[in-house]
Amino acid sequence: MSDSEIQMCRAKTTDGERCSRPARENGFCHQHDQNDPVVDENEGQNEKQSGDDESDQTASSENVLRIDESGASVIRKSLQEIIPDLIGRDLDAVIEITDDENGWQSVVEIIERSAVPDTQDIIGKYEVHINGDGSITGYRRLERYRRGDMGSDDSFE
Repeated sequence: MSDSEIQMCRAKTTDGERCSRPARENGFCHQHDQNDPVVDENEGQNEKQSGDDESDQTASSENVLRIDESGASVIRKSLQEIIPDLIGRDLDAVIEITDDENGWQSVVEIIERSAVPDTQDIIGKYEVHINGDGSITGYRRLERYRRGDMGSDDSFE
């Protein structure tokens, strides 16, 4: 492969198709890792030749995101890379990642205005929706507050 060719991610999506994102050095994009099902380079050619639809259906049923530490970890890393560009402000923290019937839901904190001292920073709490393929399908701001304000979520005993 020449330097001008872009290597594509080796992982399969939930649809059983090859991920369309560019790969990093490890052969996977920012969304996938070695724990995900991968595309066998010869598999695609064999399936086209044989026309075996049953193997396609089996492959896509095996490509469901699993609820495990590595899945949430991958989502967190992806959010850390994507959210600042998407929202246009610095990410402060990923504070929640949960799965739902359509993929993943996350809550992140964004620095909306920096201040000195930093306890006066204005923080925005955003809900982010991610589909089963790992694409962000939407986000919305839930609330804004000063970093130093103690909310009802904080319990220091």
